[in-house]
Amino acid sequence: MKRNDLFLLKQVNEEYYLISSGQAAADRRLILKTNPVGAFIWEALKDDICMEHLLKLAMHKYEPAKDEIEGMVKEIHDYVHLLFIRGLITGLSEPEVSALPLYTTIKIAGIKIKISGDGDILDPCLKSFKADFPEKETDLTVHFRIGLPAYTENGRVIVRKDEMQILENDEHYIIICSDLKQVKEIHISKNLKEVDVFAIAPYDDKLRNEFYLALRTPFLLKALNSGMLMLHSASLLYKGKVYCFSAPAGTGKTTHTNIWKRLFDCTDVNGDLNLLVPLENSVMVLGTPWCGTSGLYTTETLPLGGIVFLKRSGTDHAEKISFQDSFLKIVARTASPNWNTDYAEKITDLAETIASKTNCYSLECTMNDSAAEEIKWLIDKNMK
Repeated sequence: MKRNDLFLLKQVNEEYYLISSGQAAADRRLILKTNPVGAFIWEALKDDICMEHLLKLAMHKYEPAKDEIEGMVKEIHDYVHLLFIRGLITGLSEPEVSALPLYTTIKIAGIKIKISGDGDILDPCLKSFKADFPEKETDLTVHFRIGLPAYTENGRVIVRKDEMQILENDEHYIIICSDLKQVKEIHISKNLKEVDVFAIAPYDDKLRNEFYLALRTPFLLKALNSGMLMLHSASLLYKGKVYCFSAPAGTGKTTHTNIWKRLFDCTDVNGDLNLLVPLENSVMVLGTPWCGTSGLYTTETLPLGGIVFLKRSGTDHAEKISFQDSFLKIVARTASPNWNTDYAEKITDLAETIASKTNCYSLECTMNDSAAEEIKWLIDKNMK
């Protein structure tokens, strides 16, 4: 571990301060007051050293009495932990500092997620996926932190939208959230194993909802890397299989699926997003908590029966579409991150496989019952 040289140790009279500069100052004008022991630790961290070496240096410097050693060791651990979470030191592994409290584990679509931080941050949707598993089996560790990072490392902007900017550097993707009020930044390691979510108080239900939204992107990256594709679509369970109805917002997905539920006694699967995974001879729909504003989702894994792409029209016309059209429409309607060519290739490979294993349809439709009857007839005709 080593100190971040964007911070300056300054002694003013009898007091010591760590003062930010450069990008650290631009992101957050941080001044951290410390004591002589903290100043000694800061000076020791000019070289890359481990915690064990740091403790030996401190014991040699201060020569604490036997009954004071335990307290000094804890003080140094806690201080280094503070420097770590505020970005003042780098190259530090979690076991070298006091571990953040593990307060919950969840499993979504087979991905095992450990979440650590202050308090219970799970909203009701995420709580539906709580699961116990050995820590060594963790696929993704999410550190929830109340407080802003001391600084945000600069990177190349790879995605710019009204609601966010996504930056990339050698080690991380950094999402700066402009549409969320309390979750400010999300840092995702390039190996897709570690995520830091930085938020500000108050700690309330709104923050829980924003954390739920913030967790979606790192999950989708992990899912994509594990061979799963997220499709923008509302879905229903019909005759034991899931049928996804996909269209841009405002086209009438909800209206159409409500007609199906009223006419054909179907049940909801997800109101907005469906995670698809191709197997050898089929495609499965994996339950996730993300479902737009609908509140409709499942924790189950169910077989996919088909995908219907909707388009508003003055008449009703349904047809089964070609493999090529199916592939193109799936790619166009994915919600999986396509930030670079590697991710784009994963998306297109999965879309190609899914298109080859499931029936896809186009439906030019009105908002009348006749539209549901038209596509149901075609689905029944092609049902295996």
